[in-house]
Amino acid sequence: MDSNTVGQIKSLLEEFRSGMESVKRLTPTRKDQPDVQKSFSLLEQAFGLFQSAVNVELGKISSRLTTVEDRQENLDQYSRRNCLLFRGIHGSGDGAEDEKGCLELVMDVIKNKLQLNLSEEVVERCHRLGVKRNPDHVRPIIVKFYSYRYRNQVFGSKKLLKGTRITICEFLTKNRMAVLNKARDVHGKEKCWTSDGKVIIKLVVNNRERKVVATKLEHVPQSGSEPQPSAPPPEPAGTSGKAKPPAAKKTNTVTPRELLRLRN
Repeated sequence: MDSNTVGQIKSLLEEFRSGMESVKRLTPTRKDQPDVQKSFSLLEQAFGLFQSAVNVELGKISSRLTTVEDRQENLDQYSRRNCLLFRGIHGSGDGAEDEKGCLELVMDVIKNKLQLNLSEEVVERCHRLGVKRNPDHVRPIIVKFYSYRYRNQVFGSKKLLKGTRITICEFLTKNRMAVLNKARDVHGKEKCWTSDGKVIIKLVVNNRERKVVATKLEHVPQSGSEPQPSAPPPEPAGTSGKAKPPAAKKTNTVTPRELLRLRN
């Protein structure tokens, strides 16, 4: 059962309840037929209990589905943690690049442009993504490293490619890529990046910088959004909603010592 099925069940229950109301309005109720009115009342009560129980179970199922989907998404992204995408690397021009040819192109970037002393043994697999349909389109190369440490070395040196046509990015799932695209559309490309499959957004609120981590579309804040104002401090127990008692008026009182002095 998926989320669409849960929604369909809820919709059918509402349609059934609406149909019951329509039948009740169309059926004339007469004082000499109390059994008919009683039957409608019992049917409504029974259906109300049934609908309430079903809605509770559907809520539990929906919550479990969301948890399972989130775990599946996280596992899918975690399985890509050793992978990187190299974009903008042109081939030899013959259009017949095999894995070895892609590896040579990638290692040339790693050694000469990123200035990393790594050998071909750090790469488990690499190949271009997609099918070559447009000769002018340069397909990205996906590279899977044997170790996350090697992958992190390469990804951490991507700033050295600034000013070139080559870029290196993480291999995101479809959902995470949608989150990144939405964040860039709202906040700009310069304020959004990824780290270990998570989308990081830099915001400036009240002249202060803060970073927001987003893994879902609903996590992406709107442009110019500000944090909600903090709630006022709670009132002491027993005084909520009650007016403060007026301050006691200061009265002139005479102490026993002053009274003796006045008598003398």
